[in-house]
Amino acid sequence: MENSSSLPFLEAPLNLQTNLSKTPLYLIYAFGPEVVVVACFFLFSHMYPFDVEENICKFAKKGMTPSQIGVILRDSHGIAQVKSVTGSKILRILKAHGLAPEIPEDLYHLIKKAVAIRKHLERNRKDKDSKFRLILVESRIHRLARYYKRTKKLPPVWK
Repeated sequence: MENSSSLPFLEAPLNLQTNLSKTPLYLIYAFGPEVVVVACFFLFSHMYPFDVEENICKFAKKGMTPSQIGVILRDSHGIAQVKSVTGSKILRILKAHGLAPEIPEDLYHLIKKAVAIRKHLERNRKDKDSKFRLILVESRIHRLARYYKRTKKLPPVWK
């Protein structure tokens, strides 16, 4: 994920009344008291915020994760950052529509990796390196689960 300081400057989400093909974005860098406009470019996406939200919901209903949705919007629709168009991130849009995944995406992928390592270990019992890697992945899962329980993103009885 990119740091917000490295993203193009945009004060607020785009207004619905603006013609998106004519909306300039300015790439601004501040050097001490001086502010320098480095580049000005126009949006190539002709999608309004509600269209982007509809697409996000449509992709989520197909079973895509928030990161997969972001890749599709970036590559085929020309939307580099959903937040700069809609004002909110993909996961927040999904939560607002009740389509957010039950367990966070990073935890899901760690569990998937642990299952794959366990499956490998059933076939290759003497693979010491995989046993060690499984211990590392499982401890990362427990650490992440503890964080998500503390921040109330997972129920306290989740295992």
